[in-house]
Amino acid sequence: MIHIVSGTDFEYLPENLQRNIRKLETFDTLDSTKIYELTGNQLMKELQSHEKSLVYLFRSSCSSENCVPLKIIEEYATKNDYTLFLVLTTYADLEKTIAQNIHSQLFSINTDYYKRSKSRNYIPAFEADLGNDRSKNLGSVFIFHRSTLTEVKTSVLEQ
Repeated sequence: MIHIVSGTDFEYLPENLQRNIRKLETFDTLDSTKIYELTGNQLMKELQSHEKSLVYLFRSSCSSENCVPLKIIEEYATKNDYTLFLVLTTYADLEKTIAQNIHSQLFSINTDYYKRSKSRNYIPAFEADLGNDRSKNLGSVFIFHRSTLTEVKTSVLEQ
């Protein structure tokens, strides 16, 4: 059976993974074993606390040439002194992300906040909250100075 991903796919997760997904209340008490659903506005408020940040929007099952292992994203962020925010756009194939044994906190988009169940609708809304206009800037790597979006890239490998 073929399953086409068009939403979060939360309902297809095993119960043990569903229990580890929480709505973000505060960035002060994060548990690295949990995934926190957040809004663009919550993230923008947190970005204000960091000089330089990288927000990476991704899906676990990405097969594009622009998709790289999360360890490479972490290394890039560390090398360039970015605070890293890894944001899942869907829970499809979440096990593939967890198996990468990354050190960074995982987040996902709070689709309840956006009142949209289709990824083609909630991802652009989330990006708009981050200050991105998808009609001008396509990419999954968002570079910030405090809460000001300074660059959008398709990959950390892009020069």
